This record gives sequence, structure tokens and C-alpha cells, in this order.
Amino acid sequence: MSALTMPLADRWRFLSEATVAVVSASHDGESVAVPIWIEARDRSVLMVTPRASEKARVMLGAGRAWVTALTNDAPYRFVAGEGPVELDESVDLPALVRSMSRRSLGEAKGAEFAEGWLEGDPSIVVLRVTPDRWRSMDESRGE
Repeated sequence: MSALTMPLADRWRFLSEATVAVVSASHDGESVAVPIWIEARDRSVLMVTPRASEKARVMLGAGRAWVTALTNDAPYRFVAGEGPVELDESVDLPALVRSMSRRSLGEAKGAEFAEGWLEGDPSIVVLRVTPDRWRSMDESRGE
């Protein structure tokens, strides 16, 4: 393990602090690599998207996806985890959408966005990625 590689507990802490990650997957000649709101929970990364979206179709078709969160300023840090993707109907979808919206947009704008999305798109689903392969770096570990 490189001196700059984050220990597993630090990877989960970093993911739990992130609000946005890039998810990527390839299936049947189609690829996606798109930003999406995330929430780390129970050693998995949750995200919400319309069921018919390209990202849901490709990720579920592939059965695996990468989730990558990173910083934009030095010292640079990133965590990328790859693992199986599944639909998760056990998660309280409205609560998750509200939580992600508030974390990303603040209380008032987050509440407004969440209610609009929940009322306007009944096809929203929860995707769960449970990483079993990792890449990470934390430049501050080398200082």
C-alpha cells in the first residue's frame, strides 16, 4: 500500500462527507460517467435517479459501477470504489432525497427541490453500490 493510500476507515469517512461523486459503468457498448448526489451508509454508497435514466439502465445492466469522490483543492484527495450495483427498495426514498437535497442545497432550497422532485417524478429509485475494489489517495498523508 502506498504511503498516500487512505486506510479503509478514512475512505468511508471521506465518502460520508462527500455530497457529489462521479459514477461510471459500461454495458452493451454504452458507457456513463456522470456526477450524482451520494450518501454513504452501511458500507455502501446510495444514489437516486429515475428508473429509466441512462445511468440506471447502464449501471444495472453492467451489475457493477465505480463511484469516485474527490477534492478540488490541494492537498488533493480522492476515493474510488467499485462494486456491485443493485436497486434498493428497502431505503426510505423520500427521506433519502430530502437528506441529499438538504446536504447539497441547504435547508430551504433543499426542501423545495426535494418536494418538487418527489412529486414530479414517481419513477425515482435508489441504487446501492457496495465497493469491493478501491483506489484512493490523500496527498496530506505524505506531508
